[in-house]
This record gives sequence, structure tokens and C-alpha cells, in this order.
Amino acid sequence: MFDVFVLGLTATAVSGLAAGAACHHGWLARAARKKRRIPAQWHLQARPLLLGSEQEVWHWLQRAFFDHHVLVKIPVIRFVSPRNEAEGQRSFELLKSVYCTFTVCAADGTVIGCLDVPGPQGLRASNRDLKRKLFDECGIAYAVVRDSNLPTLEDVRAAFLGEIDLSDDEEGAPAVLGQPPLAMPESEADDVATVPDTMRAADGATLVADAQHVDMTAMAAARSSLQAKLERNRKIRFTNFDPLSTGSGIVHDDGEHHFAVQWEDSFINPEEPQAPKGTKT
Repeated sequence: MFDVFVLGLTATAVSGLAAGAACHHGWLARAARKKRRIPAQWHLQARPLLLGSEQEVWHWLQRAFFDHHVLVKIPVIRFVSPRNEAEGQRSFELLKSVYCTFTVCAADGTVIGCLDVPGPQGLRASNRDLKRKLFDECGIAYAVVRDSNLPTLEDVRAAFLGEIDLSDDEEGAPAVLGQPPLAMPESEADDVATVPDTMRAADGATLVADAQHVDMTAMAAARSSLQAKLERNRKIRFTNFDPLSTGSGIVHDDGEHHFAVQWEDSFINPEEPQAPKGTKT
């Protein structure tokens, strides 16, 4: 008799547990559906795309790269792609939430370089180091700048483009950066004293030759060289305009931190760019 009672009690308990588990599973499913359901009203409001400090850097970049496009907060996976599909998913998981404050690209959409502006809480050291290594391998320039300590327009163009600056040697007539060179009639050019080219390396170093007068042929060649360099995308290493390694702007994190999601398919299986109409493929 006792065994029958125990058996019945056990069966009741098992049935209760099963019913409870089923109810819990159903509750979780309903909660998940409710979470995915589009709300009847969004409790959100519009906000500026850029902070005040970022806006200042944005306007500065537009002056520096007057002949390029300055894009805002573009995810990294939009302009890099895996070399092989086997590594695509792993790379996507690491990069899916990584973006740069500003991305500079040419008229054809080719990315020239990226800049980050640390926010109020700083820039994660792991985030910065990841982008520094990634962009170095991809041949994309990278820099970290602050609105309170911006480099010159000349320096940032040199770091991203490796260009030559042609400027007047007269006192009180500094080089005008951020504007295309003005054409000069040949009849007036003979009376103007010109100066040698100033080479700006990727690290911002300046190599200046001895001042001398050059003829129109040399001047035209220098201008041609400048235009060629503007079109060339050099492999530039990380430009340390803002040495975070010695400052308080770094937010250190542990090795388990993951950069957490967008556009998985276009990253792992990117579409080939379409050729312009009228061209043969």
C-alpha cells in the first residue's frame, strides 16, 4: 500500500514538473515574440549625428580634403572584405560593430583613410590597436585626433595622400591649404620667383631642398607630380597625431572583449562593383 502511494506521488510530481516546464517554455516563447514585435509607438527622438567636438573635426576634415568625400561613422565591414570565405565569419564576428568616426574616400568610393575622435569616455585601446593593424594591412591610413589639438591641414593631407606641397617663398604669404592650385598665365610666371617642392612623408616629416629658381618646365612637372600623388592611394602606417598610449584617453579592457551586427552577407560575400555603363568588361 505504501509503495502504491509513493508511486502515485512520484507520478504526480513528475507530471507537475513537466507541466511547469511546458508552461515556462511557452512563456519564454511569448516573451521572445513580444520582444521582436514592432511597437505601436517608438519612444525615441532624433539626435545629432555628431557631438560638438566631432562637428569641429568634421569641418576641419572637409577643408583638408576638399577634393574627397568625408563620410561619417561608416562600419569597417563596409569597406574591407575577407581574402577567403573560411575566415569570413570569424572576421565578421570581430568587426561587426567596429566603425570609425570619419572615413575619407575618393570620388570612386575608394577609401583613403580613417580618423577617430575619442568620445567623453575615451577610445578603447583594443579598438584602436585592432584598427591600426587592420588598416595597415589593407593600405588604409588611420589617425586619432582631438578637436583641441588638430594637426595642420598640410600634415593630415600628407599623412593620407603623401602629397607634395608647392607654396610661395615670400614672407607673409603662407601656403594656402585645402584649396586647389590657381592657374597662372605664362606671361606672368617668368617674373615670379618659385621655390622647390616640399615633400611630406607619411609620418609628417619634412624634407626641404635648398631654395632655387626653376623654369616653367620644372614647375609644370612638379604640378603634374602633385596631381598624380593626389590620385594615388599609398600604403600608410598608423599616424599618431594623438599619442593615446601615454594619455588618459585609453579605456583598457580584458582579452574577452568582443566588438559586437550588421550586413553579414555583404561582408562575407561582397558583390562585385558594377562597371560604368558603356564600358566593356
